[in-house]
Amino acid sequence: MTGLSVIKIAVADTSVIVRMGVLAALKRIFGGSAAYMEVALPDDFDTRIVSFAPSVVIVSPTFGGFFDPVAQRGRTDIMPKETKFVALLSQLVPTDMTDGFDSQMTIFDTEDDIRSTINYLTGRGDLDEPLSDNGESLSSREKQVIRGVVSGKTNKEIADQ
Repeated sequence: MTGLSVIKIAVADTSVIVRMGVLAALKRIFGGSAAYMEVALPDDFDTRIVSFAPSVVIVSPTFGGFFDPVAQRGRTDIMPKETKFVALLSQLVPTDMTDGFDSQMTIFDTEDDIRSTINYLTGRGDLDEPLSDNGESLSSREKQVIRGVVSGKTNKEIADQ
C-alpha cells in the first residue's frame, strides 16, 4: 500500500473477545498501513472518536442498545463526514438494525473478505475484483450478496447496498 495514506479504523463492540479478534485480524491484514482504535463502552464512543477521526468504524448494530450510523453521520462535531460504517454482526439482529450502514461483516468473514470490504469503502480497491485468479473463489460482491441473503435481506436491500 505504498503511496496511500494510513487508514484509520475504529472497532466498537462491548465484547472483548469480538473486539480483540477483529483488531487482530485487521492488524494481520493491514499491518502498519492502518491505525487502530477500540471502543469498549458506548459512553466512551464520542470522546474516543473525536480524537481519532476514523476513516472506517466497525461497530455492532447493538452497541449502546441500538447504533444508528445515520444519526452519527449527522454529528459533524465528532464524526468526519466521509467516515464509513460497517455493521459487525456477531449475533442475529433484525435486518432493519443494519439500515444506514455502508457495509457489513460477520465474525465468519475471511481475511480476504475483510480486506476487500475495507479497501472498497476507502477507495483502495474494487469490491467486484475476484480475490484470486484460480477461478474457484467467489468475487467479493458474490460474497457480499451471500452475506445479505444469510442475514435475511431482501433482493432490493442487497441491490441497494
